[in-house]
Order: sequence, then structure tokens, then C-alpha cells
Amino acid sequence: MGRWVAVLVLGAVGGAALTAPAVNALVAHWLPGAGWPFSRVFDRLAVLFALVLIAALRKRLGIERLVSAWRAEGWWVWLRQAPVGFVAAGAPALAVLPLVVAHTPVGWAGRTWQMALWVLVRAVPGAVLVSALEESFFRVTVFGGLARRWPMSVALGTSSALYGAVHFITPDRSFVATSASPLEGLRYLGSVLGRLLTTPTLVAVAGLSLMGAVLCVVLWRTGSLALCVGMHAGWFAVTKVAIYLSTLEAGAPAAGSIGKRLLLLGSPWVWLAAVLTAVFVLLQRPPGRESRAESRK
Repeated sequence: MGRWVAVLVLGAVGGAALTAPAVNALVAHWLPGAGWPFSRVFDRLAVLFALVLIAALRKRLGIERLVSAWRAEGWWVWLRQAPVGFVAAGAPALAVLPLVVAHTPVGWAGRTWQMALWVLVRAVPGAVLVSALEESFFRVTVFGGLARRWPMSVALGTSSALYGAVHFITPDRSFVATSASPLEGLRYLGSVLGRLLTTPTLVAVAGLSLMGAVLCVVLWRTGSLALCVGMHAGWFAVTKVAIYLSTLEAGAPAAGSIGKRLLLLGSPWVWLAAVLTAVFVLLQRPPGRESRAESRK
């Protein structure tokens, strides 16, 4: 399983890097008014290659297990467990926000909590959709597949590190390809990965990887995908609220929402909230023996 995940990731990224310069040149020639930056061409091609590889490797990746995972809990269980996960994850994360503001170069933006509540409500549909997709891939497919073949600690660490890193691979919109050579795509890839290797980004990656590990443990111990989707959605929605309520001050590692995400996910207070969420969820729900047995096959 591990090698097929590697094939998927490297195939999507490598395929995009090697083909993006030529496609970018064609777009510039045939659609001169489109104004697409190289980064957008690269991103679209990476998604295209990923979809093609997922379709081609669906049996190797165990995609069919997704259906079983989603059907394992009935609708009534989903309606009960997903909100529990949402509140269990979102409430502690929101509670530590004043501590994050007090100990990082982030200040209050002077906005009302009434409007923040509206931001939270509006974020829920997107949070649920993103969480369902990411939990299906990172927890059920990647973590579940690795756990069936590798030691649990290795599967947890590998899938969580991948989860954390992927979220901070941000496009370099200032990059301009000087030719249609595949080497330009590799040069762009080096630029993107170089941005990932800064200290603030690596700390934030560690924080998000911790959250990914928490979700892995919850899925492994309880067998409840509904809980994981709810927890993920809770963190996602509260992040939107935190970005809305806060403003960056001097010393922030980056501008805009990226800088806020780096500071939020790099804060030990947020990490503590994630761990407390895991403890609460695991104490409230007994271990899913069937899930653990299945993960060890």
C-alpha cells in the first residue's frame, strides 16, 4: 500500500512538473487573455494526474473500502456522532484562541462575536464537504491501507506527516516560466518545496500532523468515521472563525490568512486543545474492537 500511495503522490506532482511548462506555453499561445499564472496550470494538472492515477490504482489503493467505511455507520449514527465530534473538536480550539492571541503576533480585529457566529454557520457546509473528502483519503485510504501492512506507529506517523505537509504546499504565484522545457516545472517544484522548509511552516506542519494523528487514533480506536469527519469539520470551521476575528501584528511569518494559519497551527495551545479533544472522545466512546482487528489484517 505504501508504495502505491507514493506512486500516487509522486506521479501527480512529477507529472504536473514535467508537463506544466508545455501546457503553460500552449495556454499563453492559444488563450493570451486568460492570464493564468504558471502555478494555476501546475495545480490543475496535478489534480488531473491524481484523478487519473486514483482511477487506475483504485484496487491497489483499496478505494472500494471507502464504501464499506461510509456504510458501516447508519444515518442515525452519523447524525449523532458527527455533531459530537464537531463540538468536541471545535469548542476547545475556540476556547484557546485568546491564549493564542496573547502569546503570538496576532491581535483581535475588533469584530463582533455575533458576526463570528454567522461566519461559523456559513463555514459548516464547506467544512463538512472538505472533511468528508479528506477523511476518506487520508484516514480511510492512506492510514487504513498502511495500517494493514505496516506497524501502527509507522502508519500513523507517515499518513499524518503527509496530511500535514500537503496542506502547506502553497503555490508560488510569482513564478514565471522562461521556456516550455520540463526543467522549468522542476524549478517551480523546487521553489514551492523551498517555501515549505521554512521554520514557521515546519512548526505549523507539525501541529497539523498532530491533528492528523489524533484523527487516526480516533478512527483506529473507535472505528467511527462519523466522529472523525465531525472533528475535522469542527477544526476547519473554527479556523475560519479565528481568521475572521484576528489580525496580524509585527513579527508575523507571512501576510494574510496564510500567516494566521501558520501561527494558529503552530501554537502549542492549539496542539493541547487537539489532544484534549482526543482524550474526551476516546473516554466517551469505547474502543471499536472490530476496527482495530481489521486495521491489523
